Amino acid sequence: PPSSERYMATLHLFVFVVLAVGLPAVWAVSSETHSQVSLGTQGDDCSAVCGKAASDPLPADVGKWGAEATYGKLCELCKSMSKTEREMVLYSWSSVTDCLLWGVAGSLDPETMDLMTSGEGESGGGLYMAEDATKLQDKGVCLVRITIAAGTLLYDEAKATGLVGTMTVPQKVWLGKQIPFIHLTGGSTYVTHHHGVGKKLEVHGELPSKVKAHIQWDKLKDMHGSLQKLVYHDMDMGWESKLKGPRGTVLKNSFSYLKSFWSLASYYDGPSFMRACLIRPDDPWQIFDPEHFGLFHNAILKYMYKGYHEPCSIGVSCNGKWGGKGKSPEEWSKWVQGTFLPGLWEEIAGEKPPGYRDFPVRGGGDEPNETFQTTKNQAEAMDENVYLTVHASKDERSDNDQDFLAYYYYPDVAHNEKLQMEGYLSSGLKQKVNTKTTPEWEESMYRKDRWAWGFRDPQAQSLTRNVIEELVVDLPRRLYDQPTQFDTLSGVLGPVGLVSIHPWGDFNGRTTRFWGKVASIDSNEEFACPFISDFDTVMDKDRYGKFLKAATVLYGKFKEDMFAKMIEWVFTKGTEAKWNDTYKDLPSFYDLIKSLDVFAGNGVTFTYPQNRQGWTEELLNLISRRNWVLFIDTLAGGNTKWRENQQGMRVDPPQRDPLLDPHSVL
Repeated sequence: PPSSERYMATLHLFVFVVLAVGLPAVWAVSSETHSQVSLGTQGDDCSAVCGKAASDPLPADVGKWGAEATYGKLCELCKSMSKTEREMVLYSWSSVTDCLLWGVAGSLDPETMDLMTSGEGESGGGLYMAEDATKLQDKGVCLVRITIAAGTLLYDEAKATGLVGTMTVPQKVWLGKQIPFIHLTGGSTYVTHHHGVGKKLEVHGELPSKVKAHIQWDKLKDMHGSLQKLVYHDMDMGWESKLKGPRGTVLKNSFSYLKSFWSLASYYDGPSFMRACLIRPDDPWQIFDPEHFGLFHNAILKYMYKGYHEPCSIGVSCNGKWGGKGKSPEEWSKWVQGTFLPGLWEEIAGEKPPGYRDFPVRGGGDEPNETFQTTKNQAEAMDENVYLTVHASKDERSDNDQDFLAYYYYPDVAHNEKLQMEGYLSSGLKQKVNTKTTPEWEESMYRKDRWAWGFRDPQAQSLTRNVIEELVVDLPRRLYDQPTQFDTLSGVLGPVGLVSIHPWGDFNGRTTRFWGKVASIDSNEEFACPFISDFDTVMDKDRYGKFLKAATVLYGKFKEDMFAKMIEWVFTKGTEAKWNDTYKDLPSFYDLIKSLDVFAGNGVTFTYPQNRQGWTEELLNLISRRNWVLFIDTLAGGNTKWRENQQGMRVDPPQRDPLLDPHSVL
């Protein structure tokens, strides 16, 4: 039999991917008339049929052949085929995964062609190509430019019918897999069924004249579901193992970097992520808690693959609704409390969960009375949160009536009045909690250090744990069968409710936001990317949902641009590509901050930094201090009207926190 190299010279594929992101309304493609053809024998291209005895039986699994059909006739057909005299340029659209594999491997491998020929089409499955680059866009999202070499065999339907009779589509596909020909199926559309026609494939760094290359982002969902699903599932280890050679290694390493970088964008909140990238562009992972990032990243990879591989398999949501497949509300809520959340905490923290907390947690800051700066409307939104016991008052240092100082307690045995009023605690637990008043329970509180608190009374510890355990069952019970979409009330309530319960002493923010992400992943949806995670408890849920949606759209655009930049760099800069810090050149990186537009309007506009120089030390320091009021003030040029652009409820002024008196400190 002939060596595979003899099949290599008939067609060159040039893969151009992601060199521009927007698909223009009109393509400017130079469509020249295809090359003239001439008759002539094709030598070794016919060996698969001519090497058989004329009387050998033809395969029966593709249908019954006509009486005229024999290997001898197929050999005669092959030797009589026309061939192209000059090159032809054709275009095809494929999946992103196929597009990149072809570009790296320089060929259409037999496995890929077997999959393609198993599909359907006018002339059976195969690689469909056209002279017009816009003609076959419905078949894929990634453009492939194919140069048909002179001397390529050209199938002739009339000649085939005259020699072997009418063939079925499966018989034509089988013949195409034996003979490396292209078939003009109608108009200017061609198909090939033979992997050998693509054995010489090159990726060029320069665009062909008047032709732009794209991934169609608006159609990506039709083929890959989402960019996240493409990267975390479709391009899994099985796909990466097919990447061979130096360029394949670069692409494989680039995907590893990309996934880690995207995980980092979820590990940090938005301003901290941007700050880390700006002050340590070579290694932003080192800025905050790098020792736990690997655990977080591995959890992202695990749940991304599992959820996208088999939706509803994680057990957190199904078809866009909270709840486990086949579980009743009571069964599911107890599974979330007793199994899923402790397991998730362990994956993120890297140690056995300590159990739900039995001590108080106070939210405060560095302002007077250990409060934090907030706005009147944010304080009202916090007070509306049934889980929080909020103390807020006007900041007397300011002339602005919107400036407030606040602190709050997460639920425990001493701080649960609203929960009792709203029916969040069982009657039995309420009876035990109410054996003492709030001040009496608070007498048992003491400070372990600047931030950590405890109860001296063992009964206060035990009842606090009981409160947390009941709340962590109650929340999923309330969510059951409600939408998981992060811009809906129930979608927001999932992670915001859990972080407001604050089930543990540490890793609450990461675990609760992760639980919201898993709910989206399990339903094959895009997960939320909060730009400022601290806003989860200081904004009313409707506004916070809009804030999440705005931020997630901007993160999505940045991820698309970064993915595009990576592919462009790998395929145009060669095997020594070093694209890792090129994200700083992308406008969409700096646009992440524009999710704060939710605070604008009503006479307020923000001036956002558009490059590294625009990020002043003042802004970077406010991020590290997490002073979001002054941070937004600075962006608004000192205009504080943005504080009025939030809606909330009236908040009663608080008393001084008596627990901060010196005698209460250990």
